[in-house]
Amino acid sequence: MNAYDPAPSGEPRATITPRPQAIPSSAQLAVPRPPLRRRVTTALVRDAQSLMLALCFAVLVWIYVNGETTTQATFTIPVRVQCTAEGVLVAGHFPAELELALSGPKEKLSGLSPAVLARAIVLADGQRLLGPGEAENQLLLPALDAVQLPTGIVAAGRLPPISIRLVRSAVKTLRLDPQLVGEPAPGYVVERVTLEPNEVRVKGPATLLARLTGIPTSPIDVAGRSAADSPILTRVDLLGQIEGQPVELLESQRIGVRIVIARKVVLQRTRLEARTVYMSHPATFDYVVRSVDPPAVTAIVEGPAELEEAARDPKLVRVYVELDEEDPATLAKHFKGLHYTLKIRGLPPGYRLVGFERVEAPPSALDKVRVAMDKTAPE
Repeated sequence: MNAYDPAPSGEPRATITPRPQAIPSSAQLAVPRPPLRRRVTTALVRDAQSLMLALCFAVLVWIYVNGETTTQATFTIPVRVQCTAEGVLVAGHFPAELELALSGPKEKLSGLSPAVLARAIVLADGQRLLGPGEAENQLLLPALDAVQLPTGIVAAGRLPPISIRLVRSAVKTLRLDPQLVGEPAPGYVVERVTLEPNEVRVKGPATLLARLTGIPTSPIDVAGRSAADSPILTRVDLLGQIEGQPVELLESQRIGVRIVIARKVVLQRTRLEARTVYMSHPATFDYVVRSVDPPAVTAIVEGPAELEEAARDPKLVRVYVELDEEDPATLAKHFKGLHYTLKIRGLPPGYRLVGFERVEAPPSALDKVRVAMDKTAPE
């Protein structure tokens, strides 16, 4: 029977005891080390790829950094000057803009703009701007005072200084003068312009305001306008500069404008011959007209051409003299004749009297007629 076969029932099993094995020592387990030269060579070969990658990265960083430091860009920067000093005004400055070349990292330069770079030059009371009795002064300031440069950005090249002209300021109330531009539609004219308010208080150079009585508004365009657009209601501002010098509105107020456009009236002169010079006198007047010298006159009037027919209507238009009650000494002269001023009435709207002439040739100008009268007989 095989020792590994199961024992019959009721018989004892055979046991197998394994033979113990010997445990190797550390000396037996140790792997022999290669020589030093081989180990160095192996390390260099193993790290060659990492070294090449590091070298390439360093070269790229050097190229990137070196390339950015030499990048340049040019900006046009507006020059802004503010003066907070009492009684002093900035009349002008030169230049108005700076052409500034900047150098720095490309990424920083690409994110810049003139609005970011511009910085206002502020002149305050603490600075000596105008001396006693001085009407004006000229300041020279470094150009970079008008610029704010971010960290890492530098200006390339030199810039001329900024010249600032300062003047003594004053305050004055001036009449507003509307400044109309353009021509209305054919056949129409600007009939009336109303400003509200019609006067304003302004601040400007003292020498300029001393000789001004009015100040123009900003331009008001009436080009192509007709009566269909009338009235035109709009808002305007002051003209910012007069004779190249700044003038500003003191009170914060809006200026309203009302413009009336009307049909253009063609005026012409008309000669109206009055064969009868009428007499106008009080009801108690007790004299009768004996003679009028000259008995007929020509009235020269001017007005719209389309109303000429109405101006010639003798039932409406009359030339007359006005006889008034006078003291007895003066009335006694009526017998010889007194001179009375000629007048006219009944002219259509828009017409005006230019003058009178004699009808007889050669016509000559006159403004009076000689009226002789007789005393009425008592009833």
